[in-house]
Amino acid sequence: MANGLVVFDEIKAEVAKFKAINASMGFDYEDPQDEKYARSHVFKLRGTKGRIATVHKTAKAEALAHCKAVDAEKRWLLNEVEEMIAVHMDPINEIANEKIAVLQAKKDAEIAEAARLEQERINLMKMQEEDLARRLAEAEAKEEATRKAETVRLANIKAEEDRIANERALLEAEKQAEINAKNREAKAREQAEIDKQFAIEQAEQEKQEALAAAEQEKADAIEAEKEKARKLEAARLAQVAADKVESDRLAAAAAKKVANKKHQRRVDKDIIKQFTEITQDEDMSEAILLSIKECDYGTNLTINY
Repeated sequence: MANGLVVFDEIKAEVAKFKAINASMGFDYEDPQDEKYARSHVFKLRGTKGRIATVHKTAKAEALAHCKAVDAEKRWLLNEVEEMIAVHMDPINEIANEKIAVLQAKKDAEIAEAARLEQERINLMKMQEEDLARRLAEAEAKEEATRKAETVRLANIKAEEDRIANERALLEAEKQAEINAKNREAKAREQAEIDKQFAIEQAEQEKQEALAAAEQEKADAIEAEKEKARKLEAARLAQVAADKVESDRLAAAAAKKVANKKHQRRVDKDIIKQFTEITQDEDMSEAILLSIKECDYGTNLTINY
């Protein structure tokens, strides 16, 4: 768009110059250095926008009658500059969004992995508890079977004793002496059998007590492993929290360092600009600045950033 507003002639020439330069430029936006150059170029284009706004404001104040034409000229010029900016900023923003998406995906994967490990830990604990409960149930069932077998055995012994007593009563009249002798022998055998059975029962009881003690030791070992796993998990979570605090601290320090360097560069540029206005020699101004920074003048002349 063009019209007869001569106030924009100079800025038009500048926009046309930038447009020609912009068309000839090509950047590798994924390369940090090229991205820096691209941003610097965009910064200059943004400065042109500011000068366009300044000319617009001046022209509008000087000629209100031409306000509509000036606004139209401004919109056209801003659109031209925005199109040039978009050429570079669109791919830059796209790459930045892709990097953010990659970081988010990595974070989501780490969270999912932590959840998976925690579920595996819970499942393992559940399996261990179920195995312990199963073994305890088996031990109780075995003990109950032993008690029932002992009851049957004692009942059999009692039945045998009753039978012998009955036979002894039937033969008592005829063979009292013989029965007495046999009774003594029977009693001796019975005592031996009782002693033998008592020894068997005592051994079985000791065996059951040993099994129960072994089961208790296993249960204690499992509980100790659980406690060890809980302590390890607590230590791991504490380490993760400490790592995050350290990472945040390092990131803040790096950001502060970058900000300080940017501030120092701006101050140095201002100083060189002021010296150049006096000396009309930019190289000399940079040499003076370097000399001041290296303290060639002692403490009488310093730069306060």
